[in-house]
Amino acid sequence: MPHYPAAPLLVPAGASAAPADFTAVRSSLTQGFPHFVDLTTGLQLKVTLPTGVLQPWLDADPSALVATSDDELLPRAATSAGDVADLPGCALRFAVIRRGRFLATTPAALGLQRVLPDAGDPAQGVAVAIILLGWRIAAGTLRGPGDFGSVIEFGWKIANLGADDFQLPVLNPYLRRRLGAGLTLHSDVGLTTSTLDPRFATRRLALNVTA
Repeated sequence: MPHYPAAPLLVPAGASAAPADFTAVRSSLTQGFPHFVDLTTGLQLKVTLPTGVLQPWLDADPSALVATSDDELLPRAATSAGDVADLPGCALRFAVIRRGRFLATTPAALGLQRVLPDAGDPAQGVAVAIILLGWRIAAGTLRGPGDFGSVIEFGWKIANLGADDFQLPVLNPYLRRRLGAGLTLHSDVGLTTSTLDPRFATRRLALNVTA
């Protein structure tokens, strides 16, 4: 099966549970947007749902469903490039705030684990790892405070430790075919036939030469 570089960005099949070392949170959005969740003392998660429109939510039934994580679990029919903009749905956004200072923001997708900030700046570091587990947003929540049944579920942890497991990225098959024999290495594990590095072929043949 071919490997696609964008495959890690797809919604995983089991996106309903947080890893064992994460804290699971279920938060009701009764104050509208933006929605704030206190993670630790001085560390907040800000949740928004930018849609670019207001009038449709003012006219809609407050209990009407605007966005739900269930949509990301449903299969999509084949769509032409011209129809992509017509797909329904809008993405939640996460922002991490430390003692009133904005650190980072990112769009959130179901089951996708992110670390924030992720700019790679050693001076800034990383504050939290977060994974979105589910949501249900009603039109009334986009208009203001009130209990309209809107809820968000996510898992999080302080990202102050390195990973215990490391995995090498899979080499793109298109790149592998372009590399010459001298630029590739093969492991004996799993091979059914032995291979000989061409750099040593001349030396081995020289042992059989007789004067």
